[in-house]
Amino acid sequence: MKKIKLNSFNKIECLEGLAKLENNSIDMILTSPPYDDMRTYAGGNNSPNFRIIGKEISKKLKIGGMAVVIINDKTKYVKSMTTFRLAIDWHDNTNLKMWEDVIYYRDGNPGAYWSKRFRRDHEYILIFIKTASDDKTPRPQYFNKEHMKIDSKHAGVTWGGSRTTSNGKVEQRKNITVGNKKCCGTVMKYATSNSEGNKLKNAHPAPFPDKLAEDLILAFTKKGMTVVDTFMGSGTTGIMAYKNKRNFIGFDLSKEYIDISRKRFKKETIKWD
Repeated sequence: MKKIKLNSFNKIECLEGLAKLENNSIDMILTSPPYDDMRTYAGGNNSPNFRIIGKEISKKLKIGGMAVVIINDKTKYVKSMTTFRLAIDWHDNTNLKMWEDVIYYRDGNPGAYWSKRFRRDHEYILIFIKTASDDKTPRPQYFNKEHMKIDSKHAGVTWGGSRTTSNGKVEQRKNITVGNKKCCGTVMKYATSNSEGNKLKNAHPAPFPDKLAEDLILAFTKKGMTVVDTFMGSGTTGIMAYKNKRNFIGFDLSKEYIDISRKRFKKETIKWD
């Protein structure tokens, strides 16, 4: 079987590409797959088999490695529930366990034209961790959120008071002075890709923001680790990984998107020191 090279964009179907990777060899998967025939993509594969893909990702990730999926649901009178089916299926039927679910709040006015339901302002970021079968307390092999902290509204304020514990007892809190920065939380706000002004990137019908990809890569990997995007599109995951001295491997069925990725890579990155 021909080996996939590191730091490469590959014209190959997702499952074929994953099959060429060694088991327990990947540190992170970061991808935004096609779903529910929401877009017409060059190369097809608009509704992949997420059940089989989840099982293959589970084989390829290292223990403590993370699989991050940016996804949403089609709305046609009611929701397709694709996001929730994927989450439950992977959690119940693979060694990928739900580590966190995040709301990606899209800055802008998506869905502003809807008049008969609420405007849709968000997508989901599902974060899974690869566990050993007998591991009841899994931890990421790497996690650092310092770069994602945001300004604290109550910086310098001292909080105290009491709290009720799980057994119903009331305890006094220790006084804590709020710092200048706080955790970004599980509602993460990013400007849309359209605001980045990258015409080459936006030739793809559904890109996601550079900053979103970069933040997640920095949160779950160290320099030299390997990040894979199974539905690479315009190459954002690979470019943000390489810029931050991580290895990457990308798959896509479309020669058009592979060409976009390679052009972006040549234009937007420099060789490592």
